[in-house]
Amino acid sequence: MRRRPPAVAVAAGLAALYGAVLVAVAALVLFEFVTGTGAVGSLGLDPQGVKGVLTLGVLLPLGALLLWRGAALLVRNRDPRLLALPLLLVLVFGSIGEIVDLVGTASATSDLIGAGILALAAGPLVLLSLPASRRWLAIGWLPRAR
Repeated sequence: MRRRPPAVAVAAGLAALYGAVLVAVAALVLFEFVTGTGAVGSLGLDPQGVKGVLTLGVLLPLGALLLWRGAALLVRNRDPRLLALPLLLVLVFGSIGEIVDLVGTASATSDLIGAGILALAAGPLVLLSLPASRRWLAIGWLPRAR
């Protein structure tokens, strides 16, 4: 099986799109913080809130870089590990957060948004676990003679 299955191409494309969304969200968060507009951040935050907004503004683009590099490695080297890492982190920590939200006082809208984010993160992982994708990926994992 030499041709890349469509599911692998879609998974890589989704990951690249997710990376672009992460950069856009980071830019929006930092813009709102600097201008003092919006609900995400303002200049009136306490020092801990400022750290949180700035950390989010730095971590989201780093996540985008991981997704973009992971998508490139998936397509070029048949290596899904770097692509799967940020998506699995979102699933693990997001699932914990969703459980806390369901038990706590989060609104139904917030719960639906969180569930949507988890479903979007799971999408590429599900596509990579399809039989055709797994066969294609298995060819890339053969040891190479040195």
